[in-house]
Amino acid sequence: MVKPVVDVQPELFVASGDLIQARDFSNEEAVAVPVIERDIHLIGVASAFAKMNIIEGMVKASHGPGRKTLEERYGKGVDSVVLRAQSKHGALLGAAREEFDLAFGYALVEAAGDKAVLRKSASSYSDFSHQFKKDKDARDTFIGRMRDNVRLLQDAETAKNRQEGLRPHSANNEDQKLSSRQRLEAILQDPRAGFLPATNREKTTVISFLDYLDNPQFPMGANNQLFEVHRRRSKEGMGEIHGVEAMRSIAYELTDYLHNSAEQLQALRDLRALVADCPNPAVTLAEEIGQKHAGYAPLARFLDLTELATKGQVTGLGLMDPLLTVEDRRPHDEPHKNKTVEDSYTAKAPEPQYKERVEAVAVEVTIGSARGLLQAAITDQQKRFEFMRARLEETELTGKKRQFTEVRRVARQALKGLDV
Repeated sequence: MVKPVVDVQPELFVASGDLIQARDFSNEEAVAVPVIERDIHLIGVASAFAKMNIIEGMVKASHGPGRKTLEERYGKGVDSVVLRAQSKHGALLGAAREEFDLAFGYALVEAAGDKAVLRKSASSYSDFSHQFKKDKDARDTFIGRMRDNVRLLQDAETAKNRQEGLRPHSANNEDQKLSSRQRLEAILQDPRAGFLPATNREKTTVISFLDYLDNPQFPMGANNQLFEVHRRRSKEGMGEIHGVEAMRSIAYELTDYLHNSAEQLQALRDLRALVADCPNPAVTLAEEIGQKHAGYAPLARFLDLTELATKGQVTGLGLMDPLLTVEDRRPHDEPHKNKTVEDSYTAKAPEPQYKERVEAVAVEVTIGSARGLLQAAITDQQKRFEFMRARLEETELTGKKRQFTEVRRVARQALKGLDV
């Protein structure tokens, strides 16, 4: 088996809350941080300040008159709640400083040991902290302004792509000429998607949907694409029933992607919590956490798809396709569902090559490198989850159109009680 590549690569995403932006790798020699990335990082700093203030307030209240309020909320467990919150303060402080350095590119020169730059970083961070850490009103105003800036810039980017024909899709099937890597890059760089699809089938589905989003010609969004499938099936002589079945099948696949991303988010977050508790950055995941964990498979897949998107190849899998689609056709609870679409890493019964790849990542990746990788993988799955949820929520745009009755039913069932 080819030894996997586990070097820490630049994160594919910049994220803060619900704001997520794929990083711009078009000019890797550039010194200046793109404005969108800078603003998102600064939101991250201010948000960390806000969380730190909440923790500091809880600690102070627990030793004063405010303790009664805390006891009414948390009962006898108030001390353990405060202690758990307090344990996160140091990590938030470190995160705030790291986000600030990333916002202005200081992190890029830190390895070179440029003392003048590092002094400037410390001074600038101190000024920023003094201005926004304790002043809630000033901080909220700042965050609001940065969020507006990011939204405007992302909307402008989408409009520019549409105007210049740079969208990763087109009515004349130009996207069919794109290679697998180019399609990954196109999805990753589109602000309405911005994640790495887990399989070739998911990649094709996302590409086909993108031209229907925020497009005034298609008021039902991606449902217009589903209706095109229905129309094509009916036109081919298969009839109304087969058209409805085709749309329902796509809806089921969207629910598979939604539930898959939700499960992987939980697994990756659990793994991140275990990694955060490990003080030794030099040991491997397998040494510290064990040979098996549900988060290893989505992490391994993220590593390989990152390598495919940035380098055009995957060394850890040899000749195997990291985007290979798997179908589980065992009986399902849903009477009309005949399969579950999975990826080769997190499938219920993975092929030996993919299972070995996951095991290799656990043995090779250190705790230190896993911290950054896990955050990037979590951001990727969060963005994937939000995309799939939005498409299923959009099924309500079909109103009372009878052809979409089954699609709406599948979507509502998938979204019921869903929370990540």
